[in-house]
Amino acid sequence: MAEHIWSVPCKNILQDTHTNLVSLFEVLEKITIEKGQEQLSISHREGKRGFIFPLSMQLVSLWTRSDWSKPETGMGGVALINPSGETMIEQRFDIKLQEGDTSRRHLVIYDRFPLSAFGLHWFVVSQWRPSKSGKTGKWYREARAPIEVVAG
Repeated sequence: MAEHIWSVPCKNILQDTHTNLVSLFEVLEKITIEKGQEQLSISHREGKRGFIFPLSMQLVSLWTRSDWSKPETGMGGVALINPSGETMIEQRFDIKLQEGDTSRRHLVIYDRFPLSAFGLHWFVVSQWRPSKSGKTGKWYREARAPIEVVAG
């Protein structure tokens, strides 16, 4: 089973092609949406759940092998949870730690942020863990990364 090391929401990343080191820029802890309360009120009056805020960002996660001597594969997922506990966006991805890859970064790219309420939102990172038989399994939460959304 792959191990989750960290996950960080940010606006931009830069990866050095020679060293494979990555730099994270504009780490997102808080988003202020200008005229956000007005936009949300209009959406609710129109019977909508909320509105889509255009936001270019990435959630960067680092995964590593649980046993560095053996390649591993798995399934990961990220969900954006609003302050009420509702899942707003959910994405799945393969975790492939093959020969020569003892660890690997995974990027989940977003171009929008669905907003139904202001407050604390969470990016929840999970991993599918199959049962011993391999026929069933369960999603386990590996980490949460908070992001506060306020009206400006």
